[in-house]
Amino acid sequence: MKKVLLTTTALTLIAGAAAAEVSLSGAARFGFQYTSAPAVGMPNTTLEKRTTINIDASTSTDSGLALGARVRIRSDEVTGSAVNGSVVYAKQGNMKVSVGNIAGAEASMPGLFGGSVGLNGNGYHNVVTNTVTAGYWGWDSYSSRGNGANGVQVDYSMGNVNLSVSYSALNDATTAANRLGAMVSFTTGGWTIAAGTQQSSAAGGAGDNTVLTVGGKLGNVGVGLAYADNNGTTKTAVNASFNTGAMTISGFIANDSSAGANVSSGLNVSYDLGGAAIVVGITRTPMASTVASGGVKFGF
Repeated sequence: MKKVLLTTTALTLIAGAAAAEVSLSGAARFGFQYTSAPAVGMPNTTLEKRTTINIDASTSTDSGLALGARVRIRSDEVTGSAVNGSVVYAKQGNMKVSVGNIAGAEASMPGLFGGSVGLNGNGYHNVVTNTVTAGYWGWDSYSSRGNGANGVQVDYSMGNVNLSVSYSALNDATTAANRLGAMVSFTTGGWTIAAGTQQSSAAGGAGDNTVLTVGGKLGNVGVGLAYADNNGTTKTAVNASFNTGAMTISGFIANDSSAGANVSSGLNVSYDLGGAAIVVGITRTPMASTVASGGVKFGF
């Protein structure tokens, strides 16, 4: 994704400051979404559009300490426009410390979002930490519209090993829970294996989970496997993707152990236009409804 440089200036406000940069980057999409089970009073088919603009600022000290921050502007068809809470970081060598609207250690796991389909994810039923019983998005992750976890995250890389630890206090307005997350990933021979966990202070273990992912290639086919134990509710998902020319065909199958849930699945077709892509995807949800979305997406 290309970045547009706004300013490159020498900072003299603090001793030891080197050149600073402020840049813009982002992505946009437009198209449609269909659901066979819309909310009361809503039509089956609606317009889908979103614009995201990232504002990144960075500088470094004479000692080599990198400092930076990001703020995101998001606008969509449902809730208008908003500026989210910022994330601020310091990076030295292989270690990075982020504060504020952190990505979340577990949400940073490779392969966690493998098999996502449609223009907007179609509800992300492929993600194994999203279940009917344990709920969806009950874990620390970057928020594009709100303040997010408002926590602290430490990321460390060493060769083909990556480690992340994150902590947030009183993040959930409903359960007033503290959350501690951790993730480790290892890449070898084109395959990446990752394990993650989140522990919450919420009553009854709500928000506790353990996740495993594996991803790589078998010939020309990309494959992935993910498993999660979400406080006793388990979910397994398998995904695959195949490229043929400018077209990529991908999909997933997932099994959620929640009472009343069914096997969910999704199929996606993406056509690369060179700088943009046409995307169409259809999903069968755990509750046996159908969601489809399609249109054009691009980055800038």
